[in-house]
Amino acid sequence: MTNTLREAFGNRLLYIDADREYTRRFREVMTTAGYEVDVVANSAEGLSLCNGKLYNVVVVEYRMPAIDGLEVVRRLGLMGPVPATVMLTAYGSETVAVEAMKLGASDYVIRDAEEKYLESFPAIIHRIRQNRLLIEAKRLVEDSQQAIIQGLRAVVSVADQLIRIDEMGVLYRRTIELVRDRLGMDRVALYLFGDDQTAIHGTFGANRHGDIVDERGFSEPINDEWERSVKPSRRMSDFQWTLSSGPYREWDGQVYTVFGDGWRVSTPILSTRGPVGVLMNDTAVSGVSIDDVKQEILVVFCSVFGSIIERKRAEAELQTANEVLEQRVAERTRVLVQMNRERQHLSRRLLEVQETERRAIARELHDEIGQAMTAVKMNLQALGMVGPSTPQLEDAMSIKEGSLQQVRNLSLNLRPSMLDDLGLVPALRWYLDRQSQRAGLKAHYAADEFIEPIPPEIASACFRVAQEALTNVIRHARAENVFVELRQGESELILIIRDDGIGFDVNRAMERAAKGASLGVLGMQERVHLLDGEINIESVPPLGTEVWVRIPLPDDKAETSERSMADDAHSHTTHG
Repeated sequence: MTNTLREAFGNRLLYIDADREYTRRFREVMTTAGYEVDVVANSAEGLSLCNGKLYNVVVVEYRMPAIDGLEVVRRLGLMGPVPATVMLTAYGSETVAVEAMKLGASDYVIRDAEEKYLESFPAIIHRIRQNRLLIEAKRLVEDSQQAIIQGLRAVVSVADQLIRIDEMGVLYRRTIELVRDRLGMDRVALYLFGDDQTAIHGTFGANRHGDIVDERGFSEPINDEWERSVKPSRRMSDFQWTLSSGPYREWDGQVYTVFGDGWRVSTPILSTRGPVGVLMNDTAVSGVSIDDVKQEILVVFCSVFGSIIERKRAEAELQTANEVLEQRVAERTRVLVQMNRERQHLSRRLLEVQETERRAIARELHDEIGQAMTAVKMNLQALGMVGPSTPQLEDAMSIKEGSLQQVRNLSLNLRPSMLDDLGLVPALRWYLDRQSQRAGLKAHYAADEFIEPIPPEIASACFRVAQEALTNVIRHARAENVFVELRQGESELILIIRDDGIGFDVNRAMERAAKGASLGVLGMQERVHLLDGEINIESVPPLGTEVWVRIPLPDDKAETSERSMADDAHSHTTHG
């Protein structure tokens, strides 16, 4: 209770009057009413008593010798704490009353001849005390509200600083500094429960010398005292904390040492998952009483701090989980990359074997079977020369011609020899002319001659893609014109096959290819992708279809091509 409240609740009165009879009667009435009354005959003595004792109300006669009542009221107003004053006089004067009230008098009483004023004094004093009590209570509420507002602002500021700290050790140390400096605590220490809730661990604390001490060396099993610290016995509003009496302890780096005893406060730190820890504080440094408002502010802070710790721990757990996941993903990616490389190597090797087999079969058809068919032709022609021509002989000659042409076509389709002998540009020109003539298409061919020589694996891939694309044009496009371009980019080879046919739904075709219904499209994609290239098929019914292929060239090939482009770049175009 503050001094002013004690004054308002107290019952000590001082009566200043030179008339002994009046003082006797006043003391008698007020003593009967339950008050302790001191009386003096002069103002100077009364003022001296007010300097040494705490009076609740001072009653002074206006007409006092030397120092009148108004001067007494004025001087009392300069003292602290200021008692309530009542001006008493037998001379009713509105001017005197107003002046007394201006100087701080609580009331003005006129002494009547019948002395009825004495009967009203107990009620007057009671009313004055009640008014003083209400005024002081209002002031205390306002002060408390202001302290709470300032405290809550400090909590928000402290929380804003703490939430930006990532490292937990730094977070705990900074918490102690801010609780001490911003929330006005003397000594404070932070203790946290272990993950299994069976032990309590120290973090940091502020000692009586104002230093921040590392108390992370402290750890002990949770006992009844620690259990009580998270089950508070004191509740104010919706907040809770525990006040207990015991020894003051300080951490010396190894153990806690005792240096005194007094009141200690423990405030639980809670999260949505349960108790997190305890914040301990006392007033061992200042020696003042525990401040309820400060403790309630500390409870608010601990509630916020529990959420901060929970969030930081969740972030740490998430970070750990992400790191583990990233490691697993990286390992899985490494395995998949390795598997993909092996698959590409096997696919590339398979295509190489296929091309080698095609080349061997084509050569066998051309060299062996082709020569044998030519010999048969010559024999049949010789028979025709030595005798008359017969239907059987003519039929044999016709079958032989058809078979020989089929052998030649089969050989060329498997692997045209000019692809190996002359390169990609002539081979594509020959194949385009040959196929367009058969299908009745107008062929348009453009190629950069400086593009040669092209690596064999790239040449084979481009030829096979063009072969498949032209086959699709002939079978499905209903086109009149077909265009083939072979271009050299800065570091890539570009192949374009375009027609003016009816077009088709590319997405639907890709879905069918993914299901294995169109092996030709899959084959084109596979060949290009094995060389780290890109293939893009665009079709706009009924405007036709365009196939773009981009295949990167080896660095030395790209450099050679760039030099060739600077020297003699030109285009060669043929129309069929």
